[in-house]
Amino acid sequence: AEPHTPAQEEVITGEQMARLAGVAIEKHRQAEIFRTSIDVIGEAFVIYGADDRLLYCNERYRNLYKASAEKIRPGVSFREIIEYGVYQGQYTEAIGREEEWIEERMQRHMEANHNEIQKLADGRWVHIKERKTPAGYTVGLRNDITDTMRAKESAENANAAKSRFLATMSHELRTPMNGVLGMVQLLDQTTLDGEQKEYLEAINQAGNSLLEVINDVLDFSKLDADMVEVEQLQFDLHVMIDSVRAMVTGLAMAKGLKFDINLPSSVPSQIQGDPVRIKQILVNLLSNAIKFTEKGSVTLAISTENIVEPTIRFKVIDTGIGISFEKQRDLFSEFTQADQSTTRQYGGTGLGLAISRRLARLMDGDIEVSSSLSAGSSFALVMPLIEAESEAEAIDDDYDHQQVAELMAQPVDYQVLLVEDVVPNQLVAKKLLTSFGCRVELAENGQQALDAFREQKPDLVLMDCRMPVMDGYQATREIRKLEAGSESEEQVPIIALTANAFEEDRRSCLESGMNDVITKPFRKEQLRLALHRWLESA
Repeated sequence: AEPHTPAQEEVITGEQMARLAGVAIEKHRQAEIFRTSIDVIGEAFVIYGADDRLLYCNERYRNLYKASAEKIRPGVSFREIIEYGVYQGQYTEAIGREEEWIEERMQRHMEANHNEIQKLADGRWVHIKERKTPAGYTVGLRNDITDTMRAKESAENANAAKSRFLATMSHELRTPMNGVLGMVQLLDQTTLDGEQKEYLEAINQAGNSLLEVINDVLDFSKLDADMVEVEQLQFDLHVMIDSVRAMVTGLAMAKGLKFDINLPSSVPSQIQGDPVRIKQILVNLLSNAIKFTEKGSVTLAISTENIVEPTIRFKVIDTGIGISFEKQRDLFSEFTQADQSTTRQYGGTGLGLAISRRLARLMDGDIEVSSSLSAGSSFALVMPLIEAESEAEAIDDDYDHQQVAELMAQPVDYQVLLVEDVVPNQLVAKKLLTSFGCRVELAENGQQALDAFREQKPDLVLMDCRMPVMDGYQATREIRKLEAGSESEEQVPIIALTANAFEEDRRSCLESGMNDVITKPFRKEQLRLALHRWLESA
């Protein structure tokens, strides 16, 4: 073999170098394509190797984490980067629990199969997505969602403010209404001549009409603010219908109308749904039917069908004035009635049907209408039928008129602690209680109630919720603490007597330790029934 000459070595090395240069150029071109592609997607991008050390990130990634940008460079591990950021105060949720947060973040990073939202100390919000490649690399995307999160926070704050406003309005409207309607009840128990009774009845009717308007506006506002939640409870349909009958029969009799309920035995008794909302819709539809019917009848017909899926239909049929086809299109619009003239005969807010349909749709149902002018109307609440597997526990919340009359005639001798700060409401509640035979001690705030409870344990407490010095919720919690520290195992019934009429208010009352809730304005029958339920029935 002949020895290599310098010229031959140069030729071989040159070819090799050319090939290497070509490979380098191709790799550089591919790297440029990679970087350009990453920048085009508009998100912060990062990739860590199998050893969890940074291989590459784009400039958006560094700009997002400015506090730790100097540490974000190839070869640095993920742990080193986030530790540096933590001790720079970059992660809001890590403050005060730094070591624990680092370990939690590392765990999620190592799994690399998650989406999460992270808040940074500079006020920005970041959406994080991390995934593992088959080769063990960790690829991450970061998206700045600050504008979206701020808009969400703003909407939540607005809803919270609306909720507080509605709760305040409910309280401020119902509190004086309780005084007005309560005084009407007290006057009705005195000796009045015919003319005075006529005036009193006019006040009572006007007050109740105003209360209906208040209830409609507050219900609609709650629906508009997405503050209404429907429940799925097991209940006895037949018992609920009996309650509807008791509420509506008097209205029909007052107008001389025939009122029938057709509930076939084939309709299941035990079903699931929201009995409070269903009852509210039915009472509204029946009240409307009675209001717009001068003679004839109103009928509630209940049936089931199973064409596409099991459904239950509550159909309200009347022989009233009817509605023209043109007017039917606007029936479920807010603040709209079929008769919009300035001389219209029938009152109301025009919210009842709008509220009813929105409640029906919240329960996956709807309200259908069929009518023609001067030929009566038919409104139907149609809902999915969900049968219950067993009988619901009986809840004795409804009483017929005879039971109530019997209770009202029975004198009692209970010691009642009345906690109320508004003078007219004090007078109304005290007079009604003493008319039953109760002995009443008055407290004007929660602290006075607590002191009175310590001195002499009452049979029952009627507790207002919003009061100066100490509110009813705190007073109830303090009373329950006193009872827990005593030898007696029995708790004194505490009933909220409150103008806060929303379901969340009821939950707050029960969570604080109260046993029941009576909303203002209340009737004397409600007080008497409460005494019966919590003292006599027990």
